[in-house]
Amino acid sequence: MTENELIATSINIYEWGSRVYKTSTDSSDWDYIAIVPDDFPKEPDQYEFGNRTYNIEHESEWINKLQKNSVEVLECISLSPQFIIKKRKSYPFIFNPESAHAAISERASIAWVKGKKKLTIEKDFDWRGGKKSIWHSLRLYLFGCQLAQCGIIWDYTIANKYYNDIVVVRHGETGQEEWEYLKKTYHTLNNNLHSQMKAEFEKVKTGEYIPIYSIRPSKKYYEVMKNV
Repeated sequence: MTENELIATSINIYEWGSRVYKTSTDSSDWDYIAIVPDDFPKEPDQYEFGNRTYNIEHESEWINKLQKNSVEVLECISLSPQFIIKKRKSYPFIFNPESAHAAISERASIAWVKGKKKLTIEKDFDWRGGKKSIWHSLRLYLFGCQLAQCGIIWDYTIANKYYNDIVVVRHGETGQEEWEYLKKTYHTLNNNLHSQMKAEFEKVKTGEYIPIYSIRPSKKYYEVMKNV
């Protein structure tokens, strides 16, 4: 299959990853989520064309993820038009705070654990991948706070102030040394962000926040979030 054929077959295509978060470099790949009809081949689940990777989601699977408020869905539905490459179809979506909270908590927790494993376990060793996983954990909790406040992610760059120190700068000669630095520097922050996200979702339950997609957060709230 050619790239043009995949694009033509796809129902919707969303850009995601480093170029959306604005952490990309000139050598970064372009990552996309492509929603395809259910009769599209099940394998492979990724197609690569040069430096462009398309992650395949079959339509029924995507609808199921919409219902579950999965993390990738929450990131895609909040995208500004510049990151929506193709959109032939809209799907009904109900923001479920409990499902979103659970999905983000699980994904962020897994990212933190993966980060440690990739830096400290020989068979899993991946220096940059491990460091990026630690950063993704913080990013997910910060995204979760935004979702609780108004049902969308309005600032995909909110975790970027941590990116250089976590992902780019080298803090040790070994993966273990790198992990010790990241744990000492960011473990408490990671836990605090988790607690903050939980508190924000509690405000939805009590009615203090009413997530509506057309409403952006107050300037006061945004200033608080910038300083987390």
